[in-house]
Amino acid sequence: MLYGSAAVGLVFLIVMRKRCSSLVLFALWLVGGVAALTVHNPVWYHHRLLLAVPAAVMAGAGIGMLLRIRPTWSPVQHWTGVAAIVIALGIALSGGWIDGEALEHRFRDMREPRAMGGAGEDRVVQRVIDRYRPWTRSMITSRQIYAFRAGISVPPELAVTSRKRIRARLLSKDDLLGALDLFRPEQVVLTNRWPETYRSTMRRALSEDYVRVYVDYVSRGRNPGRPGLTEVFVLRTVLDGPR
Repeated sequence: MLYGSAAVGLVFLIVMRKRCSSLVLFALWLVGGVAALTVHNPVWYHHRLLLAVPAAVMAGAGIGMLLRIRPTWSPVQHWTGVAAIVIALGIALSGGWIDGEALEHRFRDMREPRAMGGAGEDRVVQRVIDRYRPWTRSMITSRQIYAFRAGISVPPELAVTSRKRIRARLLSKDDLLGALDLFRPEQVVLTNRWPETYRSTMRRALSEDYVRVYVDYVSRGRNPGRPGLTEVFVLRTVLDGPR
């Protein structure tokens, strides 16, 4: 309903430019926010403010203009009000955006961004990690939030493993292998936050002493031959040890 009401403000802005000139800034803000989130990845709950704030201003202005419709308005102004009402009702009845497979996942994320840890995959991965938490002292992961939630320590030199650090050549594959050899963590979690070359190197190093207990494939099984989006490895001695 918020974006439907914002569309009302946009209609008035287009047709009645002089009266609604103050909305230009918020219209540009809303369009710019949509453009930015279209290319940004991932889209999180706090990014919603980029759209919600200008949309709320435009919605308030649009509803205010509707309430100010007078018999003395010109036919163009009256038709503008009718068009704005029709657009608002159409968007409201369609749920703000047309849902389902017809829309790209990107726009569904912008409308209902997933909260941190709220994605289904995150919850499943966290449950797998928690299953072996009693026998885990340390973990190597490209998503440190998993270790934080489980209360598991990570090697200090791998507390931040962002792509920026990789691109700046401040984190090499040898650094990962060195930490793996030094700390011998009970769990290793690989995600697509690391380049495939880094993940392949880690998989080879893990092949002898670790067992992959979870993998979530890209596209949910439609391309099963592609590398896993998220993989959880557990030290073989943990699996073979007493419970």
